[in-house]
Amino acid sequence: GVRVVENEQGSRCTPNAIAFTDSGEVVVGQPAKNLLFSRSAKTVVGHGLLHGVEYGSAECDELLAAGLFPFEVTADAQTNAALVRVHSVSHAPEAMSARMLSQLKASSEEALGGSISILSAVIGSPVLATEPTRDALLAAGKRAGLHRVELIDEPVAAALAAELEIGSLASARRLGVYDLGGRSFSFSVLERQG
Repeated sequence: GVRVVENEQGSRCTPNAIAFTDSGEVVVGQPAKNLLFSRSAKTVVGHGLLHGVEYGSAECDELLAAGLFPFEVTADAQTNAALVRVHSVSHAPEAMSARMLSQLKASSEEALGGSISILSAVIGSPVLATEPTRDALLAAGKRAGLHRVELIDEPVAAALAAELEIGSLASARRLGVYDLGGRSFSFSVLERQG
């Protein structure tokens, strides 16, 4: 059967946060989120919004104007892609997401007894994701050591997870899913076929 895997902290949810401590350590997930307001670390959250975004584009300017990032955003010299800059080092957003996926992959492998390597994954992507954003998500999966990555829309992923967690949804013909994060707010209605 299907189950939700707990992370190292025993939680079923892992925040998309990466912290770079002043001593050079990289911390991922809840421990990184706990360092969000620490003076001894720089925590990166919201980097997923920069997947596939070109520095200086209207989209990038809008994100920067909104003040969403607790880090500096710079441009890649060759591609002009938006980069996350922390402690004077620039990182591609997909490299940050790869760190998160690596952590989730390791937690899943541990939950499966530690003797199985996970080589494939299904990742939720924003409904209105551009092709560069989707490419960045696929690249993050590859960097995390996944050989095959499939993308499904986040509302579909949310509906599948909700059905797993809330037994009464198994018989529902239609399910409404609010997506209240990232670049847009959406409401999707999913209908079961057959």
